[in-house]
Formats: sequence, C-alpha cells, structure tokens
Amino acid sequence: MEDTTLVREGQDYLIVAAGQLVSEALEIAEQLAERNISADVVDMFTIKPLDEELLLERLVGKKGVITIENHSIIGGLGSAVAEVLADNGLAVPLKRIGVENRFGQVGTPEFLQEEFGLTTKTMLERLEDFLN
Repeated sequence: MEDTTLVREGQDYLIVAAGQLVSEALEIAEQLAERNISADVVDMFTIKPLDEELLLERLVGKKGVITIENHSIIGGLGSAVAEVLADNGLAVPLKRIGVENRFGQVGTPEFLQEEFGLTTKTMLERLEDFLN
C-alpha cells in the first residue's frame, strides 16, 4: 500500500505508529538502539485499509510488535494489528500504547501527550516490562 512507509529498519521489534506520534516512535527506536535493541518503525498512514502485507512481511523474526497511537487503544491501530496477528495464527507479543480506557480532555497537543502518557519518556517507561 502506497501510504504505509517503513521509516526505519531493525531486527528485534516492530513499532507501528500513526499520526503525529510517528516522530516519537522514531525517537523511541533511537533510544532503544542505544541499548542494543533495534526496531523497525512503520508509519501506518491509514488504518482502514490496513497494510496487512507490510505488517506480515516486517513481523518475520521479531520478538514483538508495539503500536503507538494518539487516541483510544480500543478499536484503533492496536486492535487492527491484533486482528492481523490473530487471523494469521501468529503468537507474537503485542504492546498497545495509546489512550487507556478513560474520558478525553481538551488541550494543546503537548499537554495531551503528557496527560495521557504519550511522550517519548513516558512511552519508554510503559515499554520496560514488555522489552524485558
């Protein structure tokens, strides 16, 4: 699919991000590389239709997949990736990062990223258990 882009190549994990959080996903991959953990980063420009072919191609040999989105994790990118894993019988660990099951708020993008734990720093903290 033309709109989906592999923006960084790695061996250990696949990070699939959407929207404005692609830049944070790249920063996370950069910081993981400093710990000798490499990650693909995919900019999933559209969720419907989802680029299942690219996902399946990039999942080969990965220890896990991480989705990053700036809205509810319920019914979003993480759910779509989970469906691809299930539909293809893949037992690949998945960590969904986004807005947990809570009401939204109004504010600047910076405020909202901080409030919902979507800064590079807080997302790395949320990933610690998954990566170990």
